[in-house]
Formats: sequence, structure tokens, C-alpha cells
Amino acid sequence: MANKETFADSLKMIPDALKWAERQDIKQLRDFFIEDAQKPLYCFASGGSYSAVDYAALLYEANKGMAKALTPLSLSSVSDDALKSSKILLTTSEGKGHDEKYVAKRAVKVNPENTCAIVRNGGDDNDVVKKLRKAGSKWLVYDWLTQAKSFIATIDTICKFGLFYRAFSGENEILDKLSVNLTPEHCFSYSPRVEGIIPKLKDIKNYIVLYNGWSRPVATDFESKMIESGIASVQLCDYRNWCHGRFIFLSKHMEDSALVLFLTPQEKQFVKDLIDGKSWRGKKADIFPCNTPIIKVGTEFDSPLASIDLLIKMYVLFNDVAKASGDEPCKPMNPYKIDKRFPKSTPFLGM
Repeated sequence: MANKETFADSLKMIPDALKWAERQDIKQLRDFFIEDAQKPLYCFASGGSYSAVDYAALLYEANKGMAKALTPLSLSSVSDDALKSSKILLTTSEGKGHDEKYVAKRAVKVNPENTCAIVRNGGDDNDVVKKLRKAGSKWLVYDWLTQAKSFIATIDTICKFGLFYRAFSGENEILDKLSVNLTPEHCFSYSPRVEGIIPKLKDIKNYIVLYNGWSRPVATDFESKMIESGIASVQLCDYRNWCHGRFIFLSKHMEDSALVLFLTPQEKQFVKDLIDGKSWRGKKADIFPCNTPIIKVGTEFDSPLASIDLLIKMYVLFNDVAKASGDEPCKPMNPYKIDKRFPKSTPFLGM
């Protein structure tokens, strides 16, 4: 199943993507994650798939393991000894890209018995599957929904988030637990911190994104979509680290910047004290100007479902930002006509 329409149209596919995840057989994938949980897990992916494996790493850590999401290039800095004592997860579609072929080649050479790939197409022309089959490694075929000819991954990502959620939680239902409401009013708010004039979305050039815990892979996905669409710059930082000086950028660029706050129940009191409330210095004025532009994307879940709920709401926010900028994310403007095919097709590490 494929969608060749706009990003706005892809939002309508979200329930279908979650239904797809509910129908999948996740036993083998769950076994891979749950068994030998004392072993560290390396999760590899590129581009729009990175946020999904970041979610898998987060889930693995929540289940008392240790995990790390990495890009394929980062694999070159991981020692053979580290890989031999770990589990390795990679995702791929057709298995033709230099990145996934490099990860598969290195993984099966060093640790074939603990390597698992999630692939969309497990046919004979999939080079990743060929390498895994020859080495006796594991690959699991999931024909997830996708968007044909879209420059950014969207529905693919929802499918993978749902797949990983079920694999770790053991739950079969997702949609019954979530309220999929795609109206902007339900998904996010954009307003001054207290009062005053704030930039229109089309005039914001810098989005400073604060996250924590379950919102981390969502923040990662927001950054990926914003940058790949060329809409505006994005800075990612967790709530505490932002307090150690990174707020100065906002102070110097208040006229064309906005704070994006991803909120689960864990962060709400902190945000109330730091941003919504008064300074801890007693009678001193508020820390931030009253007209600080703030976008809030929140969830009531304090569990792995929070990531999926926030991901859906973030997509609605992203759609509004894209509309305000006059761009179509599925086919972004490319004024200098950089060949979109060539950078990705450049040989990887001499392969």
C-alpha cells in the first residue's frame, strides 16, 4: 500500500499504520529483544529510520538493558570486541543502500548469531538479506505501509514505532489506548509565554526543541523532518542541559525563534517552575520575557505509549509549520537543484 499524495494526506493514514502494527506477528522480534537482555544492544539506521531505532533503544533501556542508537558511519568507531559482546539490530527496506549493506557486512562478520534485521522486502534481490542468510543471521520481514516517492519517511515511521511498542510491551492493542485526533487544537499550542506579540509560524527560522525520556525519539524525528524539508533550523537539547547556557541563543534570536516543549507528566512540573512560573530568586521578575514564543506538544501518558502519542501530535504540528512556510515536505523545494539521489548513493567507506 502506498500513498503518493501530500504530507497532509499522509496524516489520514495514521490509523491504518497503527492497525497494520496491531496485525503483525511480533513473537520472533520480541524474543530477540527480551532474550539475553543483559547484553548491550546496538541499533543502526539512517535518515528517517533513525528515530524508530532510537525508540527501540529507549524501550530496551526501559526493560533494564543497555542500548544505543547509531548511524552506520558510527559503526566504524565501534570495536569488534564491543560488537561481539552485544546484540545488533538494523532496519532496511530494499537492502540496496550503501549504509545498510555496510552495517550488515560488518555485523555478520563479527557477530552473526546475535544480529537481527528488520526488512520490508525479503526477496532474493535484497543484498542485506543475502548477507544475513549466508552467515546464518536472523532477518524478519514486515511489509510496512509506506509513501511512494515521498522524500521523507512518515507512515513508515509510525509503523515501526507501533511494531517496536508491541514487541517490547507484549500488548496487541494500540488504537484502543490512544485518541487519534488530528486537529491542531488537540495536538499542540502556540502562544506567548504569558502575553504579547509573537512571530507567525512562517517567520520562525529557529526551533529550539526541549525533550526528555519518551519524547527523545519524537524530537529526533521532528529535527529530521524539518531539516530534510529545509524549513528551518532545529536545535535539540534535553531540559536540564538547556539550562546550562543554551538559553543564550534564544535570548539573541527571540524575534525569529520559538521553544518547542515536548511534555509528558515527568516534565510538567519542571516546565511550570522554569518557564511558566516565577524565578526561584524570590521577588525577582520572571526568567523569560512575557512574549517568549512557545509551542507545547503534550501527552498524558507516562509510558512507551507517550512516544507514539507525541509522534502523531508532532506530525500535525509539522504539517502546520510546513503549510505556513509554503512548502510540501513530501517533495521539498530544492532551489540549487542538488541531485537528491547522488549523496545517498555515494559509496560508503570504499564499498
